[in-house]
Amino acid sequence: MADPTRDAETVTPAADAAPAASVVVDGLPPENRTAGIVPDVPIAPPEAVVAGEPVPTSSAPKRGIRAMLPRRSGKLVVGLVLTLGIVLFSVVTPLFSQSPRATSNPAYLPPSTEHLLGTNNIGVDIFAQVAHGGLGSLTVGLLAGVIAMVLSLLFGILAGYVGGWTNEILSFVTNIMLVIPGLPLIIVISAYLESRSLFLVALILGITGWAGAAIVLRAQAKSLRSRDYVYAAKVAGEKAPRIILV
Repeated sequence: MADPTRDAETVTPAADAAPAASVVVDGLPPENRTAGIVPDVPIAPPEAVVAGEPVPTSSAPKRGIRAMLPRRSGKLVVGLVLTLGIVLFSVVTPLFSQSPRATSNPAYLPPSTEHLLGTNNIGVDIFAQVAHGGLGSLTVGLLAGVIAMVLSLLFGILAGYVGGWTNEILSFVTNIMLVIPGLPLIIVISAYLESRSLFLVALILGITGWAGAAIVLRAQAKSLRSRDYVYAAKVAGEKAPRIILV
């Protein structure tokens, strides 16, 4: 004969049983997450519940290109707006402004709707000079930056990774280029050349402006070439150019 009291206790769970997340085992506090069939949900601390603060939720980690992008901030937004504004002004404005070499305007005109910044002593529109000068400056800066970046990567990383006599020779060339000033060299070379162009200016600035970055990259390459993953790549049979690029 079955006992109804024992059957009731076996089937019906206790109503006031403590949850698994609040049970203290061996004097250790419970973890901050509930494991089991229920998905992991962060438990809010008691002080946050009393204060009425929202429960913090864990966000998924960023991967790929998003992980390399900087966090959005006020300084970043202001910098991007200023940069894009200067680029748009330098690219779009020369299409609608006068020629910076036109001298058909009266001299010393004040700023007006026709000449936003007035004219100079020979009748050239100053706003047109600013617009075309901005485009030339962007062109020189972009070309010089690309040339300097390629040379700094070539001399810096190659010298730091290979070492030995290659490091000594490339470091010697880098130290020589470090003390050569770019602007006086442009003035001297322009004095001996009949034709002057923006590409020449960018070439000279790029050739004389890569040494500082190459020194930093060489130090980084020396530090990275002794890492475990580099040794693992060598053991796996990877070639030196691929290891340097990756």
